[in-house]
Amino acid sequence: MVTMLFEILQPDISVFGEKDWQQLAVIRRMVRDLKIPIKVLSSPTVREEDGLAMSSRNMFLTPQNRRLAPRIYQALMATAMESEAGETSPARLRRRLMGDLVAIPGASVDYAEVVSAETLAPLKTLKGAPAARALVAVRLGDVRLIDNIAMTLSR
Repeated sequence: MVTMLFEILQPDISVFGEKDWQQLAVIRRMVRDLKIPIKVLSSPTVREEDGLAMSSRNMFLTPQNRRLAPRIYQALMATAMESEAGETSPARLRRRLMGDLVAIPGASVDYAEVVSAETLAPLKTLKGAPAARALVAVRLGDVRLIDNIAMTLSR
């Protein structure tokens, strides 16, 4: 669909939000591989005051789940801070992230991963990796929320 849209509109620049990091990475790769003459830019995730990533899906959260939803971002932030503090093992960071997410009452975790920001491939270590992201998808009730955060790499 995006390729068709690019062909119809023929933009010079296209901007995608970082909230759906996987989509952004796939589109960047597609543009590069297909040599589509478009500059793909990213826009930071826009967040509510309490940290919840803005999404049209948020309106479907029950009041109780809306109160719990910011804990997803809090879990991502805690994992990123652990990386900043020197943790270089994606497996340990993922375990910490999963632990925080499953502690959210009623939450069901679809995935929680620490991956290469560019390729989305799992990382064995953060040492020497050019960039990494922690990615999550969590269900609260019937609502599936996605979010992610850049990982500061230990050098």
